[in-house]
Amino acid sequence: MEGLYGTPNGEVANNNGLQLIRYSAYQPCTKLSSAWFDLRVFYVRISNFQVNDLTPESLTLNHIPLDPETLLEVNGTRSSIYSDGVSCLLRRDRIDKRSEEATFVSTDTIRLTGSVQFELFDRDDRILSGVLEMCSSNGSTGNQKAIQRDGA
Repeated sequence: MEGLYGTPNGEVANNNGLQLIRYSAYQPCTKLSSAWFDLRVFYVRISNFQVNDLTPESLTLNHIPLDPETLLEVNGTRSSIYSDGVSCLLRRDRIDKRSEEATFVSTDTIRLTGSVQFELFDRDDRILSGVLEMCSSNGSTGNQKAIQRDGA
């Protein structure tokens, strides 16, 4: 180990100029310019079904990152990079037997920096799914670089 010395960014180098680079699989986000998308309210109105005593009191909403670099927070708590996503409950807000509608709402604050798939469940039954995808200021979606390369 003779001739090893440290570098300012935590790497180890020897006199021959070879470096051992130590890094963690989890790199904290250092890009302060990352755009966050804030969901303050998630509201679902379900219609054309029979509203009765079996109508659930709540539904489960799952957010699943589509990219490992997507950061996801619920009410200020960031999910682990090893997590499969985050879940929150949508409570039943209203039911209308006459119009056969029920509304469910969540006021949890969900923040994300990339694209996520969302799934809405009544117990084990998925009733809705989709994708929330970050767009640039001109309205294009996250895959803009690939489009530019193909169109060039």
